[in-house]
Amino acid sequence: MDFDAHGPRVPYFAMEAVIGGLHGIYAEQAAALRSRLKYLQRIGLPADRPKRGTKTGYAVEDMLQLVLAFELLACGLAPLRAARAVLTNWRFNRSAFARAARGERVFLSMHPRALLELVDEVRDIHDPIADPFGKIDGRDIAEWAEGRFAARNAAAERFILLIDLVRLLSALVPLLALQGVDVKRFEAALKHLT
Repeated sequence: MDFDAHGPRVPYFAMEAVIGGLHGIYAEQAAALRSRLKYLQRIGLPADRPKRGTKTGYAVEDMLQLVLAFELLACGLAPLRAARAVLTNWRFNRSAFARAARGERVFLSMHPRALLELVDEVRDIHDPIADPFGKIDGRDIAEWAEGRFAARNAAAERFILLIDLVRLLSALVPLLALQGVDVKRFEAALKHLT
């Protein structure tokens, strides 16, 4: 396993296995997963992806960008939309992952407008999606369930998309360990993201 100043670097085959493990993708579906990974790379995710022909792997932030994109894909977002949501809001997401790694209960909530493709004819991954993510805590979730959550629009009062980053990291770490990743270094690097 390679390392850099920011933690372990994970080879492509290991990243493929980790994402497959997170989403229950088995051998017969591996070709579709591989195709989706390659498509995300072609459109620019992760942002600091290895150059063509380079034998380096994914850094911690690269892994997190891909993992979050696949979570959004599993929620029904189109690949370009998921990649745009991850990249154009990465500072916010990176901070949320770091807080979750330090033990804070962190949920990402996605605003319903981020799910819509109706008006988007955008072809560039760097065209922003304005604030699709928000912070939400357990109290907000309880208020939403009881009908007391003050949402910005009517659709948000009917449904809410949540990603529990603590649970996501808890599922990710053992899969990384199975691929030979030094999880202590991964967790240390994760806690120091800003």
